[in-house]
Amino acid sequence: MTNFSFFHAADIHLDSPLTGLAGIEGRVAERIRSAPREAFEALVEEAIEVRVDFFVIAGDLYDGTWRDYKTGLFFIEQMGRLNQAGIPVYVLYGNHDAESQITRPLTLPDNVRVFDARKAQTYRHDNLRKV
Repeated sequence: MTNFSFFHAADIHLDSPLTGLAGIEGRVAERIRSAPREAFEALVEEAIEVRVDFFVIAGDLYDGTWRDYKTGLFFIEQMGRLNQAGIPVYVLYGNHDAESQITRPLTLPDNVRVFDARKAQTYRHDNLRKV
């Protein structure tokens, strides 16, 4: 059997509005607001560094009510980094993603495959097959 490695991430909630921080200003609040984005960047960097065979994002990449298009552009940028490294990405949208306005107009890089929510799908990696 061929060895392979992959990263799995879920419940990322990029740029979540964190309503509990409403009205709170300062360095600590800003640090908390930016943490999901920084963590996702670090995860992508680590995936590239260790050269994973693929990357899985399983649900709730975004928050349903969040409509800032910059969030989608950030995600595309990170997927582009993985694309340049030759790492395929598989996305399964969660309940928050289905509500999100961000997911509809995005044009994702060629390395990103989004699973259909209405039917089963399979993606094969010929380089990971038994020899």
